[in-house]
Amino acid sequence: VGLKMPKDPIGKNSVDSIASGLFYSYACSIRSYISLIKEHYGTDLTVVLSGGISRYFKDYLKEDINYSDLNLTLEGLKIIYDKNKTEAT
Repeated sequence: VGLKMPKDPIGKNSVDSIASGLFYSYACSIRSYISLIKEHYGTDLTVVLSGGISRYFKDYLKEDINYSDLNLTLEGLKIIYDKNKTEAT
């Protein structure tokens, strides 16, 4: 099954049910984690949604989310790699 926001949270067949369960389990987990972090640290936080798969969740989350850089995680890992490579030589 593909990952996309289903039309209905409850599927009408096996494929739709699996797709719905997959999408909403991730989406609800992300939304719950954002709420938990905001509750712990305060609500005046910037939430950044990154990575190619994040595009599937941005419309569902209904949060004030910075969704500007799909490659943020990869670019950060590249920076870390370059720093470690330079320090190792």
